[in-house]
Amino acid sequence: MCMKFQLIGICLLLFAFTSCADKKAQWLEQYAQTKCAYQTEVEKVKVDSIAQIPSLLAEKEKLLEQLLFISAPFEKKTKELNEGIKEAQREYMKAYRIAEQAQNAKFGHRDTPAYVKEISNLENKKAKKIESLQNKIAEVKSELENKNDYKSVIEKIKLQDEKIKAIQDGIIVKHKTVIDSLQELLNVQNSNFKRLKSELEPNEQTILESKRDSIRINPCQ
Repeated sequence: MCMKFQLIGICLLLFAFTSCADKKAQWLEQYAQTKCAYQTEVEKVKVDSIAQIPSLLAEKEKLLEQLLFISAPFEKKTKELNEGIKEAQREYMKAYRIAEQAQNAKFGHRDTPAYVKEISNLENKKAKKIESLQNKIAEVKSELENKNDYKSVIEKIKLQDEKIKAIQDGIIVKHKTVIDSLQELLNVQNSNFKRLKSELEPNEQTILESKRDSIRINPCQ
């Protein structure tokens, strides 16, 4: 922690006692070093992840394949029932249009008690059929979720996810101190950049921004 603040303090002091031309060169050099160090540390996080996580992900993928195999018949049945719901809706709309056309032919757009009752009966018929199908879908879902092999695989996947998260959290903690320190240093350097930019002519500002952006893209070149 002390080293971190010493670095920031040195950065500020050096920046304060240099000429404008030197400040630009110095800032760009320090910024490139910090950005490169930051990128390098982030890459270390990726390397650690690649080294430790893929085997767990491969195991999880196998478990997901098992889960898919177990649930396939239930998914098929659910799909068929959902198609039944769509068909009930289509049947209703077809019957509704026929009734509406017959009503309009006899009475124009005026609703009669018989027509209102007919439409109500169609709606009730549709609602009951859809409710029945939805209940069957719920039964299929419940049957699947209560299968011992299904529950076993679900639990294994949960445990695998917990292992993966624990490893990811451990990797983040391992590199967090360095990354946070470098980020604070970058924050100081960005503040210095704003002050430095305010001292420059517009064309010089543009050049400095261009050089900074180039460093952002490839800081370790």
